[in-house]
Amino acid sequence: MTIKKIKYTASYQGAIVGTRTSHRVYTHAVICQRDQEAARKAAYGYQSNDTDLRNFNYYRGVVDQRENHPNLQGSWNTPEYRAKQIAEAQERIEGGLDGYIARVRQGLIDRFELDLKQGNFNVYAACWAGRRDLAEKAARQRGDRVLAIVEAVPNGTEGR
Repeated sequence: MTIKKIKYTASYQGAIVGTRTSHRVYTHAVICQRDQEAARKAAYGYQSNDTDLRNFNYYRGVVDQRENHPNLQGSWNTPEYRAKQIAEAQERIEGGLDGYIARVRQGLIDRFELDLKQGNFNVYAACWAGRRDLAEKAARQRGDRVLAIVEAVPNGTEGR
């Protein structure tokens, strides 16, 4: 015996922004949107921090100590794995700390541009809830901008 599944849609400003098919009953959806300008600023305006220095020093330690680095010890670390880790660490510290930070910044910029290209800043249904109070609770916990809590509209069933 299969359980009936219901297809739900969530609309915001006249457009369907999410669908979900489930055997659970949903009454509301939380509609969110990632802040594109905040993400752009975080990527293009990236400022290095203590974590960058600690990570750089870790990779430098791997290069300096090579196979003797504590994280490369142990019988489970094969010679091939150790060599790969040392080579990757060498690439990461190339150009010193400034080069490392520049690569971190470029990685964030590349990720932002990919997100932009893939539409990851579009409006979407972030979560679904069976009651309005649960949708409100979920909305308070979201990191993205919450635009609205809307009713989930059932559109039919699948299965028996």
